[in-house]
Amino acid sequence: MENILIDMLRADLQGFPDSPLPTGYSMRLYRPGDADLWVDIVDEADEFLTVTQETFDKEFGYDLPAMGDRCYFLVDSSGREIGTTTAWYAPNYKGDGVCYGRVHWVAIRPEAQGRGLCKPMLTVIMKRLAQSHDRGVLGTSSRRIPALKCYLDFGFVPDMTSDRAFEGWSQVCSVMKHPNLDVVPELRALDEQDRAGT
Repeated sequence: MENILIDMLRADLQGFPDSPLPTGYSMRLYRPGDADLWVDIVDEADEFLTVTQETFDKEFGYDLPAMGDRCYFLVDSSGREIGTTTAWYAPNYKGDGVCYGRVHWVAIRPEAQGRGLCKPMLTVIMKRLAQSHDRGVLGTSSRRIPALKCYLDFGFVPDMTSDRAFEGWSQVCSVMKHPNLDVVPELRALDEQDRAGT
């Protein structure tokens, strides 16, 4: 299955799940000098991309001061940073002058994946996004099935206007069912075809 870039939207930033961090875990904000740590975590966690200092500079270098208020690290009970995510922003995402809050680079080191940490991390950054934005967006890809389920659980829905959206979401629907996929007419039609055996 090809890994196709896809986007997701949330019409508002209210009413999302409130998932607390498990005992022993905490979140801390980015501090000056944490760029190498961010690169280390994200590169280790991402099976589809090679993440470098250049990646960090491209994504965040134009507004480093905002990182101290928007980028979080997940810390385990030993004090080791094992994850990171950022409550970033996407100015004029839909060309309507609205600055969307952007869920950006949710990453957890492989040895800590599968422990139910994604939803607590999302809770933290969704609360931060809600302080500054009315709508949400995120970019991901079609083979990130566990992450996609988490985003769908948090009320994000497919943005079918992005390039190759139908192709990417069709792949997702072939391996996962979720009520928030049914709100998209094109995807609901796919599901109905599958049930009809066509």
